[in-house]
Amino acid sequence: MSLEIVESDKWQKINYTHDTINHAAEKFEQLGVPFWDLVIAETLKENDITEIITENGKDFDKIPWIKVRNPFK
Repeated sequence: MSLEIVESDKWQKINYTHDTINHAAEKFEQLGVPFWDLVIAETLKENDITEIITENGKDFDKIPWIKVRNPFK
């Protein structure tokens, strides 16, 4: 990966917290989604992000607060 992408001011890095992990764990069995996908979804939710661009529609489609866009479809 090019350092230019990582160092670009057009990107904002966001991190998850202890609360993020707890929220993901609470929803793990309910939604039937892999845990780390839920951590990503909860991180997005906490930062008022409602859309994800990913090839992984089969898991993220199960998360009601996330709109999924697959760049290859």
